[in-house]
Amino acid sequence: MFIELSGHQAGFLSAFGSIFAPEDSHRLNALAKEFAVGDVVFVKVLRQMEQTASGFRNFELKLASTCDYEVAQGRLVTARVLKANRHDLRVQIQKDVFGSIDICEISDAFLAEPLASLSVFKYVACRVLETAELLSLSARESMVDEATYRRLTQSTVSYKKHFQQVEAQFDLRPRLIRFGIASINNDQLMLGYVVQMNASGVFVKVGFNTTVRAPVQKDLREHQLVLCRVVKIREDKKVDVSLDPAVVLHGKLQLELDHAY
Repeated sequence: MFIELSGHQAGFLSAFGSIFAPEDSHRLNALAKEFAVGDVVFVKVLRQMEQTASGFRNFELKLASTCDYEVAQGRLVTARVLKANRHDLRVQIQKDVFGSIDICEISDAFLAEPLASLSVFKYVACRVLETAELLSLSARESMVDEATYRRLTQSTVSYKKHFQQVEAQFDLRPRLIRFGIASINNDQLMLGYVVQMNASGVFVKVGFNTTVRAPVQKDLREHQLVLCRVVKIREDKKVDVSLDPAVVLHGKLQLELDHAY
């Protein structure tokens, strides 16, 4: 959005935190409803761009009502969807800062086509899960909500109190963000998306940095939502699961006992 300052000076507002706070990122998708040509706004100068040969000066601006923030783990940021990759969405957070929203972190709801739920060039609020050359982000509603995110990062007692019902619905995504893959237990049920199928098995993404493996199975498609049960946790922390309906329904141990009699 461009702002006229004077006859020889103008500026622009970047969408990344200069117009709205990250929690209001959705308002960027309908700027015409927020501002009109001729509106008077109060801005702060962030930096002066290179002066043109004609003496015209251009400035990078921000609305005076917005706060400065740094991209850091746990921070809420504004992200712009650039494209859908095979198993994630590539997004832009600042001019030279990019990130990824994993297939499991797009929505709290388990969707039939998760990668299609956020269209290209759409702005969305995201929580930074991990900082690296490419940021790992979550756009899930519960992760964007400040109160819910605080409960996730507080004591274990607080976590159990507020996320017990979520886990009862076989959603381990909060647990995996809070405690990691080491918190997965044998015989546990979990929902996830099929992300790869080959001769080694079916690989299911169940949460942040966590992919589990099931035996080869036909009639599955990439990104299909499945319910699986943990049957083995290896010494290297890799997790084997079963997609067999009988195992998922009754559990591996119960089936072995049934066969024994």
